[in-house]
Amino acid sequence: MFTVRRHVKLNARTPKILVVDDDKALTQALSIRLSQANFQVHSVTSADQAAEIVFKVQPDLILLDINMEGYSGLEFHECLRITDRGRKIPVVYLSGQDNPIHRESAAEQQAAGYLLKPYDSATVIRLIREVLGNRAEGLGICVPVERSTRPN
Repeated sequence: MFTVRRHVKLNARTPKILVVDDDKALTQALSIRLSQANFQVHSVTSADQAAEIVFKVQPDLILLDINMEGYSGLEFHECLRITDRGRKIPVVYLSGQDNPIHRESAAEQQAAGYLLKPYDSATVIRLIREVLGNRAEGLGICVPVERSTRPN
């Protein structure tokens, strides 16, 4: 039995994911699952908190709830895109509603994805890997891949 892995640079770092959702239980559960999948996870429950964290942590990807108290995820993303660094961070929207207006706004803001709640954590992880995998070399990160084994 052996493990198949993608080639890893010695100086590569673990991708940083920022989870922004006002549902504390959902945020905690998703953060645990992402950590188990070898991502470095930071989570907050509001767009105001996210604004502070983004420039301190410099996440490689943001999972962003659309409907939150105060600033919505859409408003936060719009403000984020004003900065050079903010424009470069891929955002995947999380939404409890399949709202065509939200989907259109997400597309206009060049979101990397749009997932409906409830979602399967495996789907979220797969999308994160896909989005970051397309950007990994330029960022100097090592995107964790699922391990697969097969008998000799």
